[in-house]
Amino acid sequence: MKKYLAYYSLDDFVIVRELNDSEYLSYKSIREDILLFLSLEELFELVKLNIYEFWKTLVDITEKYRLRMILTTDEIHDPAIILNQKVANILTSFRTYDDHIRKNLSSKYVDNGEALAFYKKECNRIYDNYFGYRFLYKLRNYVQHVSLPVHLINYNSKVVDDKILTVVDPIILKTELQNYDKWSTMTEEINNLTEEISIKPIINEFLHALSMLHQSIRFYFQIELSKILPKINMIIGDCDNHYKLKYGFLGRDFDLIFFIEKDDEDKIISKIWFPRSRLTRLEKYKMHNIFNKEFVNTYSASIDFQKKI
Repeated sequence: MKKYLAYYSLDDFVIVRELNDSEYLSYKSIREDILLFLSLEELFELVKLNIYEFWKTLVDITEKYRLRMILTTDEIHDPAIILNQKVANILTSFRTYDDHIRKNLSSKYVDNGEALAFYKKECNRIYDNYFGYRFLYKLRNYVQHVSLPVHLINYNSKVVDDKILTVVDPIILKTELQNYDKWSTMTEEINNLTEEISIKPIINEFLHALSMLHQSIRFYFQIELSKILPKINMIIGDCDNHYKLKYGFLGRDFDLIFFIEKDDEDKIISKIWFPRSRLTRLEKYKMHNIFNKEFVNTYSASIDFQKKI
């Protein structure tokens, strides 16, 4: 059996060059690492997208209230259903983020539990230091077993510096939370909260905390990723050079890169693929400096600024 680096173009496989066994195994390992790194980033982006949708919806509700488009009882209560959907989506994506990372680290490092142990340690650190993180962590089970999170919405307009300020505030009621008896170590904290709990600062702090957690994961894999990126560029470069020599300006661009095996009759018996667009996403992340400490300091400052406005 022979192994090859190839790409898919014009509805067929195009062989770039033959691979020895060592290269083939190395490229398979690189593929697994790439998919792991990208899955970590995509899970994080999923949570952020749901938080974005929450704020986007809240801004829309606020504008409708400012324009006196929310007047009847139904118009007042309907936004609570929509906001409950958005908060539930945040909680679901948060659980997905946590569950998938634990599973991925356990599967990839089956013989070495160091990565998973590091993640658990960081989770505990973030949990202990950020109320918003541990509150939403526990709220997941409350929503699953007891009730929706947003119990009412406060609508207010007030004059500030000769301007009318419109505020729409989704509220969680403490007495409703107390109907749930599994807050565990957070029970005392819940009891000490005011009756009406605004969820906006909680979600802000949660995003800040999750960003700190995710950046820790990035730091952990930074050295391994720095070794992989040059190999990725070599793979893409080999395919690009071959493509230009074969097609010049007449061919179509390609996205799928393959590592294939052929039998003695030159038939493909196995193929491993991944889109080149996903490979180049790692370069995009690197370009935006998300794998260095300067990024987390800048990002933290941005979140802190948002918490003040």
